[in-house]
Amino acid sequence: MSAVLIAALAGLTLVQSEPAAGAPPSNASRLQDMLNAMRDDTPEHEAEREARLQADARAYIAEVEAALQALRGYAPAMRTGDEADTLAVLDQFDAWAELYAVGDTHALTADQQARRAEFLRQAAWAQARLLPRLRSGLGAIDVLRPRTHCSAQSGPSGVILCTNPAFQRESEVRDFRYQTRDLFRRLRARRVLYKPFASQATNYRSDSYEPPRDNQMVIWDRNGGFRDVSD
Repeated sequence: MSAVLIAALAGLTLVQSEPAAGAPPSNASRLQDMLNAMRDDTPEHEAEREARLQADARAYIAEVEAALQALRGYAPAMRTGDEADTLAVLDQFDAWAELYAVGDTHALTADQQARRAEFLRQAAWAQARLLPRLRSGLGAIDVLRPRTHCSAQSGPSGVILCTNPAFQRESEVRDFRYQTRDLFRRLRARRVLYKPFASQATNYRSDSYEPPRDNQMVIWDRNGGFRDVSD
């Protein structure tokens, strides 16, 4: 509190007198008005703040309800498997995780929290069904073509095999890793094998990752790390 304001408050308290009829507000009421303005805690301000928080929570839950409706369009059988579709679905996973995380900043009622939890459950279930399908469509990703063939083992194993005769050279493997590592992380690959030929059993290179589970909703950072939004 500034010295000027302290002096003003002290002056008001020292010069109080009985109000006359029709006189201006007393020093005591002026002092209380000043204190209220400083605290910003009058009933009117509290009511406005509460109304704003409730409105923000309702707007957030409206987004959650819209996302729940949109989830119906993300069945594995409805995916085209082309590059644009695969990348769009990966982006949608990120958007779902971020939408859920934003709920931590809102004052939600018990019913609203229940809807948010249902959104997390359904989004995680949809993601777990979609990721194996996305991994199986690696052949349609332009960055992996034309000479490199990549395929994923079926199911949730997350093992991807990439073959290219040029992988006999370390520089080719290094360049390919740089181009594809973010994609493979987002696809939740656990291991990527780089072989000149699929039949090669030894002397090939590989990368191992510790990805989130397929049903884990996460926010990625720029270094390939992630944060589980349900924690």
